[in-house]
Amino acid sequence: MSPKSGRARVPGSTERGEEEAAEKQPAGLRKDREQAKQPQRVSPAFLSAVSHEMAQPLTILRGSLELALEKEWSAEERRSWLEQALEQADRLIQVNVLLRELADAETVTAATEKASLSTLVNDLARDLLPMAEVQKMSLVVQCEDNLSVVANEKRLQQALVNVMGNAISRTPEEGTVRISLKRSGTEACLDISDTAPGLSPEELTQLFDPFYHSPTAPQGGIDSNVRGLLVAKRIIETLNGTIRVESKTEQGRCFHIRLPLA
Repeated sequence: MSPKSGRARVPGSTERGEEEAAEKQPAGLRKDREQAKQPQRVSPAFLSAVSHEMAQPLTILRGSLELALEKEWSAEERRSWLEQALEQADRLIQVNVLLRELADAETVTAATEKASLSTLVNDLARDLLPMAEVQKMSLVVQCEDNLSVVANEKRLQQALVNVMGNAISRTPEEGTVRISLKRSGTEACLDISDTAPGLSPEELTQLFDPFYHSPTAPQGGIDSNVRGLLVAKRIIETLNGTIRVESKTEQGRCFHIRLPLA
């Protein structure tokens, strides 16, 4: 089948009770849902990274409060310290947002409906086109029709928006983002490539680490783009899919997403 740009309607949610719907699902899917209810293990390395990321802003905040109690500040000094305290509070808020988004991603497995991946990709590309046009770049879409997956459509949409949006936001003016969706055996293959500056080997291995601070990235806090990629990765993996990235310095990037077809 040649790639087309047609759009099919995504089946809407039914009005049946949740228990009745669960009973009519395939045994394998019911098993996946039951497994999803089990507690998720958190990596000790991830907990250590979270603790490290929170330590510095907490220390600075505590120091600022202690100084506020111990000395008389001029208006200029007070403003400077308050701005610094606010900056550190923002860093803590970023950590909290990350943890909340990851918690949401881990509970994504309420995969109760068949969703048209072809429609979703086409619609998201259309919605992101204005963003690409503002940056004077090309958005090329090749999407095979009638490819569906079993997923929580809202969460899958979030994952794809995070990856597509990252590609567009990191691509310079006059650049190109290509989105390709096709079938390969029992999988849907979604490839999102860009003409961004590309990644060094070190940056490539740390791409999904929100606490990694690239030498070329602004210092302090969590990179919202990396946070979005990590959340996308968690969602895709929860749907029994995979995501990997290929890149070379100055040669752009390509995100390869694989999801089992319904």
